[in-house]
Amino acid sequence: MQNRGRYIVIEGNDGTGKSTQVERLEKRLVALGIQCSQIHEPDGVPTASKLRDIIKDGRLERDAWTNVLLFTAARRLNWLQDIQPSLEAGKFVVAARNWYSTVVYQGYGQGEDIDRIEQFTLDNISIDYLKPDLTIVLSMEAESSRTERIAKRESLERPDTFESMPDDFQKRVNDGYVDFAQKQGIEIIDASRSIDEVEKDIWNRVEQLMEAKS
Repeated sequence: MQNRGRYIVIEGNDGTGKSTQVERLEKRLVALGIQCSQIHEPDGVPTASKLRDIIKDGRLERDAWTNVLLFTAARRLNWLQDIQPSLEAGKFVVAARNWYSTVVYQGYGQGEDIDRIEQFTLDNISIDYLKPDLTIVLSMEAESSRTERIAKRESLERPDTFESMPDDFQKRVNDGYVDFAQKQGIEIIDASRSIDEVEKDIWNRVEQLMEAKS
């Protein structure tokens, strides 16, 4: 019987360096001969990617719970068609974001009930999705540093729904990540340092996971 792979999630607000760290972590794992795939939710399998286009288009008006529905639909598709099969095949899956983002953006940010979001996610996806083998939250206290990183990205053709939200929303999201991580016992890593320093801290946690599960 194939040993189950490991599901590792790197979370945090926009501009904290999640995608960079996911790519670096995958390279480290592959260098060790570990089969690995990466995913950047809510993007992923084709239908999820189509839903992402709707979610990220700031011109399309909808309420907060509709955002929960759209995000959860995309995450369900990614879980059933990509993440779960990869784990069952023994692969490591390294993800930028999972349902914690829905809790923070739609719960802390947009005011939806967090317990309702959690129960809805559980009912429609899986407890294994809700409980990754390792979750790390990247946090930056200085909002100016985070927004500078976002500004360096290529300009988007469409206005981004959440990056373009006002400062008070961004503060609720930043504070929400820290608060929810502390309540869940999730590791918080200071992402304001160099990329190499952050990578080293993440790798230390991943090594601990592999040693504990070996």
